[in-house]
Amino acid sequence: MSPLETMFFAFKIGAFKGRFFFYRGPATLPGVTRLAVRVLRPQRSLAPKGARSRAVWFSCLGMLPVIALGLVAQIHGQAAKSNDPQPVKQHSLQPAQQEVVVENASRIAPPTQAYRFPVGTTFYYKAEWRLFSAGIATLKMEQDPSGQHRIKATADAIGFVARLFHVHDTFQSMFDPKTFCSAELSKHTEEGLRRRDSKLQFDYGRRKGVFEELNPKSGEKKHVENDIPECSTDVLSGVFYAASLPLEPGKSYTFPVNDGGKTVDLETRVEAREQIKTEAGTFNTLRVQPQPNAVLLKNKGHVWIWYSDDADRIPVQIRGRMGWGTITIHLTRIERPPTQATQTATQ
Repeated sequence: MSPLETMFFAFKIGAFKGRFFFYRGPATLPGVTRLAVRVLRPQRSLAPKGARSRAVWFSCLGMLPVIALGLVAQIHGQAAKSNDPQPVKQHSLQPAQQEVVVENASRIAPPTQAYRFPVGTTFYYKAEWRLFSAGIATLKMEQDPSGQHRIKATADAIGFVARLFHVHDTFQSMFDPKTFCSAELSKHTEEGLRRRDSKLQFDYGRRKGVFEELNPKSGEKKHVENDIPECSTDVLSGVFYAASLPLEPGKSYTFPVNDGGKTVDLETRVEAREQIKTEAGTFNTLRVQPQPNAVLLKNKGHVWIWYSDDADRIPVQIRGRMGWGTITIHLTRIERPPTQATQTATQ
């Protein structure tokens, strides 16, 4: 392989869909999307002629944030031949139980009274790959005058990565706080020379997810409708829905997630309790691993999300371990509304 074929490629990671990074790898490039990581094919591919890209989809829970969140939804194409990723090497306060208990079938349960929505709070994140700071992201929840809750997220490439590949994405999700059912998900993406505006509406009356996409440059429009269950989350609201669950180590929880295509049943396995240090402070956390399909994920990569082990259930850190390396998105700062900030300071 020539030096040109092994040069760095720009990556995009999102937290609630992250962005960025570089790839030194085989001619066939992996692609990852939906909430956490997506390897972007450059506008002019340096891969040998005839090589096909493999798409690996991750929904973040929201996994986020994602998320996201969102980290793991569906895997397409042939798998890259690689060894199984090793477990995350961090000090564990309590090991994960060997037997996993699955909680109910895939469904959305209304939030409990104990769960506190972080309305008015903004979470700031930074993404790192090896020694590089490659991107930043924000996540904020607001109360809409309609009574619904709105989640806003942004993701931008920074530094050397931004010079190689421009990324500026914004996302917005609307959901019912009483049921956690998503109502709408909109996206504006700027990735290299590519620009897209899209909207996903959840029409529960017809049990259809209505997805519309516009190419601002060409004016080309896309309209797709897919079946949805009676209640579903999206890649942004799913980050907070997972946080509202009991999250007991050794148990798994399954719920539906939709990002404009077919609805995916996302299984989230609570592995262990860990203490995580970030720029925002030190947190006792619960390590959660989203797994849409354990068989498909084998030998292709893993994603973890760390939630604070308290009533706030803050998404503290997200990590993706793929064949090309490990990406970590960690919390750098929390901006709370004045009244909540005062209450937190006095506790």
